[in-house]
This record gives sequence, structure tokens and C-alpha cells, in this order.
Amino acid sequence: MDPVTNLRGLSTSQFSSDRGVSALLNNYKTSTPLVLILGNKCQVSPTHVPHRYCVMDWFRITAAWVSLPARILH
Repeated sequence: MDPVTNLRGLSTSQFSSDRGVSALLNNYKTSTPLVLILGNKCQVSPTHVPHRYCVMDWFRITAAWVSLPARILH
């Protein structure tokens, strides 16, 4: 998160060959739900996490697209 603007953005470029991006695209292709688990030691959590790990929700990826970092767009 940018401390001046308080906006979130890409910290690095992301490629389809990156492990996390590849996993998300695989979930999209196979229609496998993605489970969001948050731990209470996560320092960037926008809310208090009452337990060591909490299942926040299940998501099904319905679309994927390229998002360029702001420094490339301007």
C-alpha cells in the first residue's frame, strides 16, 4: 500500500509463469474455488484477526486480465 495515497497496487510485475499467477489461472481454468485464509500475524490485514488462522471466504475466479503497474501506464 502506498503510504501517501493509501492506494494498493502491484509491487512487482506479474507474469503467467509466476507460481502464484499460474495457480490462480489454473483455478480459473478448472473452476476450482480459491479459499482465502488469513493469519493473526499478518501485518497488512485491514482488520483484527481473532484466531491464529481464519478462513475468510471461498471465491470462484470468473475473469482474469492483465493489469500493468501505474509507472508503465503513465
